[in-house]
Formats: sequence, C-alpha cells, structure tokens
Amino acid sequence: MHLLFVCGLYRLGRGCSLFMVLRDYQVEICHRVMEALKLHRSVMVQMPTGTGKTLVLAQLVMEVLRGARAGAQVLLVSHRRELVEQIEHTVGLMGFAPQEREAIHVVSIQGLWRSGLELDFVPELVIVDEAHHALARTYRSLWEQWPKARFLGLTATPCRLSGEGFTDLFEVMVDSWSVRRFMAEGWLVGYDYYSVKPDSLDQEAVDSLQKRGADGDYQVKEMRMKLDAAPNLERLFDSFNRFAGRRKGLVYAVDIEHAEHIAEYYRERGVAAAAVSSKTAKGLRRQRLEELRSGALQVLVNVDLFSEGFDCPDVEFIQLARPTLSLARYLQMVGRGLRPSRGKVCCVILDNVGLYRAFGLPSAERNWRRWFEGWAVKGSAKGDAADRLCYGGLIPGELCENVEGSVVKIASHQWMTGPYREPARSVWLGSGAGVVNVGGIDLVTKDGRMFFPRCALGVLKEQDGIHRKALETMVGSGLCWKQYFIPFNRPEELFVLVQQGPEWQRVYRDGEGRLWHQEHPEAPLLPQLPDVSEEVPQLPDVSEEAPELPVWNRPEFFSRGFVQLRREGDRVFILNLNEELGKPHLSWEVRADDRICTVGDWLYFAEESQGHPYRIKFRSEDFRLFVLETDCFDLGQDMVMYDLRVLNDTDRPVEKRLVPVKAG
Repeated sequence: MHLLFVCGLYRLGRGCSLFMVLRDYQVEICHRVMEALKLHRSVMVQMPTGTGKTLVLAQLVMEVLRGARAGAQVLLVSHRRELVEQIEHTVGLMGFAPQEREAIHVVSIQGLWRSGLELDFVPELVIVDEAHHALARTYRSLWEQWPKARFLGLTATPCRLSGEGFTDLFEVMVDSWSVRRFMAEGWLVGYDYYSVKPDSLDQEAVDSLQKRGADGDYQVKEMRMKLDAAPNLERLFDSFNRFAGRRKGLVYAVDIEHAEHIAEYYRERGVAAAAVSSKTAKGLRRQRLEELRSGALQVLVNVDLFSEGFDCPDVEFIQLARPTLSLARYLQMVGRGLRPSRGKVCCVILDNVGLYRAFGLPSAERNWRRWFEGWAVKGSAKGDAADRLCYGGLIPGELCENVEGSVVKIASHQWMTGPYREPARSVWLGSGAGVVNVGGIDLVTKDGRMFFPRCALGVLKEQDGIHRKALETMVGSGLCWKQYFIPFNRPEELFVLVQQGPEWQRVYRDGEGRLWHQEHPEAPLLPQLPDVSEEVPQLPDVSEEAPELPVWNRPEFFSRGFVQLRREGDRVFILNLNEELGKPHLSWEVRADDRICTVGDWLYFAEESQGHPYRIKFRSEDFRLFVLETDCFDLGQDMVMYDLRVLNDTDRPVEKRLVPVKAG
C-alpha cells in the first residue's frame, strides 16, 4: 500500500490487506448505523474508548462503498496527524478491493482547511473521527461545503465543556454498550481507583483554580503555578511508588515544563521516565512509544498527546497530574488504560487532582443521549444545575476504603467483573429525569430533590427515593437509607437489610441472595456472618418492631468538624449543641465542618470566635447566605427579636448583620 499526500490528504493505493474479524458488538453497531443512514443524512456514533471504534469506522466505509453508486468517494477527517495515520493503518488492514482503496481519502482537518476545502472529487460520505470536536468552525464548514453528502461522526464522548448539543450537525446518535458492560464482558479491564482526600493539599490547590483559558478549561499558567512545585511532585511520586509500583503507564501533565519536571523527578528516583508533547520531534515521539511498549521506559509523561487515538493495550496505570473541567478529556485520559492485554488484570488509576468528584468514576452509567441533545447548557429548559449528568461528589473520599497518607482507594476492580445486568428502571420518572453521580454511585432524579439508585436489584418503589438531605448528611461506607444500603466500593449493588442487632451489627442480602455482615456504618461489608456466641444475641427479623437498643458501656468520643460526639452502640450523641443534647442520632445523620453542621432536618452555624452554634432558619441554595436564630435583645424599650444574617464566602471573613424580624 502506498500513500499520496496532497494538501494534507492521504490517498490509499494498492497493496496487500489482511481480513479482520469484527466482534459481535461491533457487527451489531455497524448494522444499527447503516439502518440509521438509510433514514438520516447525518449520524453520530458513540463507543467507549478502547472498544475498537476505528475498526468499526473501516467496516462502515466498506459497507457504504459496496452499496453506493459506481465511483463514490469517502472522505475521513480527523483533527490530528497521528489519528490520520492510525485510521489509514486500520483501513489498510481491512479486506478492501483495490478500487475501493482508491476511493478512500484520509485527511487532517488542518490540511483540508489550508487547501480551502478544495478536492478533486465530491464525497459520497464524510466521516469525522473524534466527532466531539465537530462543533468547531473548521468542521461546521464541511456540512456547508458538501450539502448533498452524508455525514458520520464517531466519538467515545459526545459532550462539550460548554454543554452544547450536536443536533445542529447530527440528526441522530447511535450509542453502544456502557463501559461497565464492556468490562463485564471482558472487552475492557476493570480498574483500581485511587484519589486524593477532599482536605488534601492537592485538592485544595485544584479547588482554588479560578482562571479559565480560551477553551473554557482551567488556565494552564495558573495550573502550573499551583501544581508544578517540589511538594506536589513528591506527592505524585509517592502515590505512583505505592500503588503503581513496577507497572508501566502514562502520566498526564499540565504543560511541557510540568511534564519535564515530573519525568526528571521520577528519573532521579530510579524510574525510567521520559516526557513527550506536541513539540517533541515526531521521530523521537515514535521512539518513546516503542520504548514504552517494549518496557525500556516505564513512565511516559505527556501533555494532551495520548488523550485520543493512542493504542498501547498493556498500559497498566494512568496518573492524572492535571485537572480539567472537561468530562470528555477526563474519560479520554483514563480510558487509555482500560484496554485488555495478556496478563493484565486491571488498570491502576491515580487521580491526584480529584477529578472523580466532578465527573464520577470511569465506569459510571452516563446518559449520552442527553449530552448529545445539549440538555446540560446552563439556563437551558432541558436541564439545570441540579439535574446534570455528572454531579460533584457529595461523599468525601476519606469515608471510602482508607489508606495511609493523602490518597484513598475509591473503587476496586474486583467488583467490575462477572455477568452484566442492566441497571434497574423500577421507578419511572419520565423523560425529564437525569442521571447524577454521587461518590461513584449513579442516581436518577427528576427534580434534584429526590433520588433513586440505578442498581441491579429492581425492588425499589416510588416511596423508596433518597432525599437530597440524606445525601448531604451521609457519613459512612456507603449510602444507607430506610432498609437499603449501597457500598461506595460496589456502586451498582443494592443490599436489603434483613437483620439487625445491638451495637449496630447488621446483615444485608444482595441480589444473588447471599448474606453480608456489617459491624457499623463506617465498616465495609463482609461476605460472611460473625461467629454467634452467648455475647451476641440472635438477630431479630427487621419485619418485627425493632427492640430498644442497649447502651454501650464503653462509649467512644470523637469529633466531626466543630461538633463533639459520643458513640454508644449504633447511635451518636452530640455534646456541644444545646438543642440536640440527649437526642440519639444515627451516625450518618450528623455531618459537619468547621462552620456548618447538618443534623437530620436542622442545620447549625458555628460562631468562629466563641464556637457558639446558632440554628439555621433559612439558607440560600448555594450555602452562602444564612439566616440564624438569635435571642431577644432588651434595648431599654420592648424586647426585640432579631435575625442574624451571615454571608459565608470561601476564603473571605464571615460577614454578619443583625436584622430585626419585623423588618423582614
């Protein structure tokens, strides 16, 4: 096969080919796409990273050419030279006849744009690879240039940072399986996910980023200033050294300078590491990739170079050293490690910038159709901030499986294998419902106030929803409400409470009928019952009225934010809130930081100077403005009741003002 380069255009010529067999799911999606192209001029295809999207592209080209008029031409467009070469290589391995290869043209959008969109043919079909870039002006012009051509876009992530939809360009979207199903079927590997704690220095640095670049993402200069320092590099290496060990993989850096600093820091500690970017000479980039594949390099630090189109299945770890506001960029980065290879059990993902809190875990169920339709645009009638696809994690990472240091394990690969079951839709919320992600657990909501788990066990009813208050106050190893429990490390499993005993011992049943034991809310589920002895009485059935729980003779004292607590059995008692003295609470009902405490349906605000808490009467949705209950004041006349209004801005002193109640 030879290539003729004209104005950025590759023309496939004669040469040998190798017939490639498609997998069942690839055959199925090709059939669905061809059916869609019979009805629509423009179709988008969504397939997760690592599932053979380019092979599907080549098969679709073959089917279109063999069903088209004589002399039909196909134009394949991509936004990077490396992707052009990858597409050309894959097409060359397919069983195309010589005249078919002559009819296939692979081009970079930059080369096509420089040529003024001038070609010596009119394409029958235009295929846009990585079609989430198609909203750019350079791509939009293709639809105007060839108004009679059909268009096909392929992407793993049909979403834009702006939330814009794609319906202006593509009439319909054909989506493939979820990432979770591909893992269950063995076409993708599971992952062990580690991330920084919410109160870690790295997370605080990310949370402090305020400036935005031209693309709407974090400004590179500010990211480098706050993340490219010796202490940050030390923490990056520490997490790599402890959790990735001898694995080989990729690190995603902020910019070229940051990448060089990371690679140098790793080399100084005996790790074979190198940095590459778009500025690295093409020959050297290829050499570095071959060194990674062969094992001569263990770590390749890159700058947005391997987010798309990179194929190295034996990558065993991914380290995120750069934050992003883009869901697409996040999934493209972590997706590089999910391809299976011989001897690869799982991929270790080191999220040193806390991205899972903004976007959920890589295998979370995502409603791509809503992104395709543009429902996430701010102010759109199709969705609002409470009904977004990916929702900032409310569950702090330190409540998951704890490890020493500033990094915690969020998810384990062992729960991502086995038979796949579609998430239950036992509660129908209508077409306006959206999927949100809380601590790695997918929930469905219509109004942003009541949530329903998307779990495999379809026993939930309309009255079994989780109120937003329960999410805000949740403390423990999973979501626990009513008679149900979903562990953070098994986000697709719903457990039903079957027995409970003293000192918060509980027994749950999973969807397969197996029993699991939990010692207390912060403890993980164990797949066996404890030894039953005389000290542990027989556990009663929860269908009976729960017995009065005995007081534990050895109370445990601890603090949560400014709140002082005493644990006795499965209850906790608040020691420094007068209104709550003597009232028992479940552990997850009490959540607090240095200023705000949530207890059941009540919120309290702590006075900074004296530590005196006031009960919150009202608050704004963004938790900035509070109206607090205060006492009456004797001003020499009648007793006057006042409200204390508090403005609680991040990184600013608290502003307080007394306002007479009668004044509103």
